[in-house]
Amino acid sequence: MLYVIIILLLIIIIIITLLTSFTIYQAQKEPPNSPSKFLANKGSFLHKKVVVCIGDSLTHGRVSYNYIDMLTEKLNPEGYEFVNAGINGELAYNVLKRIDEVIKCKPDYIVYV
Repeated sequence: MLYVIIILLLIIIIIITLLTSFTIYQAQKEPPNSPSKFLANKGSFLHKKVVVCIGDSLTHGRVSYNYIDMLTEKLNPEGYEFVNAGINGELAYNVLKRIDEVIKCKPDYIVYV
């Protein structure tokens, strides 16, 4: 009986470890419309107004709701291209350290959330 309890506890620990690892991986993953990817594909967006959204996990949207994808769905046909420059756990100090990357996108608008 003790062996069964130990095996069940090990299985639970393994499952929790896997779920935690997956969540951390998702939280650190770069969004598909990040500044680096936008700059790599710059030529296809020249006719649209560029909106860069910069901030923390609310903007990054990998663990919670991704409002930038919603804005893209609603406003992309209207001539707007959204760039997701959010990073989980970001402070205003960190944003200032990487503002050059945002400026390279030549945005028409910058939204800080």
